Amino acid sequence: MHWRGAEEGCAGVQLLPHLAQWRVDGAFGKPPGKMEGRPPRQLGQKTKAFRMTQEDQNASVAGKVAVLTAAAEPNLPAWLRELYPFVTRTAILGSDANARRMSFVELGSPLAPPVVLLHGNPTWSFLWRSLLPRLAERYRVIAPDWIGFGLSDKPTDAAYHSMAQHSADLAALLAALEAENSAFRAQKIMLVMHDWGGPIGLDYAARHPQRIRKLVLANSWLTPSPVAGQIRLKPAQRLGIGGPLARWMDGALNLAIPAVVSSTGTQALPANVVDAYKFPFEAKQSKPRTAPRAFFLMTDACEKGWCGNGRPAEQSEISNPFNVVGLTAVSAPAEILWGGKDALSGKLAAMTLHRGLPGAREPLCLDYHGHMLPEETPEALLTRIYEEPAKPQPVLRILL
Repeated sequence: MHWRGAEEGCAGVQLLPHLAQWRVDGAFGKPPGKMEGRPPRQLGQKTKAFRMTQEDQNASVAGKVAVLTAAAEPNLPAWLRELYPFVTRTAILGSDANARRMSFVELGSPLAPPVVLLHGNPTWSFLWRSLLPRLAERYRVIAPDWIGFGLSDKPTDAAYHSMAQHSADLAALLAALEAENSAFRAQKIMLVMHDWGGPIGLDYAARHPQRIRKLVLANSWLTPSPVAGQIRLKPAQRLGIGGPLARWMDGALNLAIPAVVSSTGTQALPANVVDAYKFPFEAKQSKPRTAPRAFFLMTDACEKGWCGNGRPAEQSEISNPFNVVGLTAVSAPAEILWGGKDALSGKLAAMTLHRGLPGAREPLCLDYHGHMLPEETPEALLTRIYEEPAKPQPVLRILL
């Protein structure tokens, strides 16, 4: 595998030959370092009954419905309205007392091809503000806030946050949009994903391969994968998922979120932009900040013990198997972008994405950028979104 990018930091990823053993339908080889000596685990293998069974997950997806509200201006302070000047809609997920409200931005012509932008942790649809108006010139753009993030409801029960639950929320939202608009239903969807938006969006793609037109992933990963143990968090970034003292410090000072969103390459984010990412999680808005912490439990990184949250390792949810096995049915083209200076996880994740997605082109490594690619280089994302796969040239046959 060769990286599109000649810089030394990007090319260095090729020095990891153990990935050659990794394959979609079986076990993967042991990465070096801390993973040495650990027995290989089959992709999708369960670690404990804590994790949903396949039947439970299918029932969860099939049973969740959404009711959509009309667009309205969100209740935001003036300084944030200047940065995020969008009206939002709400999808009410469920019909009982436990129904949750998912906020989303919708722009563009109702007849245009749909593009769905999926943020990660601990961001929200604010992440896409530079891309939204430009994409709306060509597409119908949908940018939701996951439950627990942004302007959506924030349940305080950490058990809500599972791969199956968030995948079901996304499926319910898109099903409601399909029911509302025949043009949306008739056209395939492009998913643009960052960070945790990738595993959740890929789960949706694996369940609905016939609905996918294209996949674009920025600083994301395929789970389960051999890369989770390579996540590198700085002390301030660990606060939100650490032990009781760390969680108390984060609750009092809200340090973890700005530390994560500041994981850029060479250019720091402006202070008001960092404040915008903090806003949904300020103490007055939601206390405690359950979702950002709970999301880390949805990966096998916690199984390796670095989460430090006091939860038994075998109880962490090892992400469901649809991301790997089911994606073999997704033939849509896929673009993978990676920041060479990403301080949160190793570039190895891009290689597993490349191997796990049948339609993937070789990853594009942006050597001088970090984890927040939509903030740092929206132009690179736009280029990959706009690019359409090359159409086969007709063959001219000459009859003699």
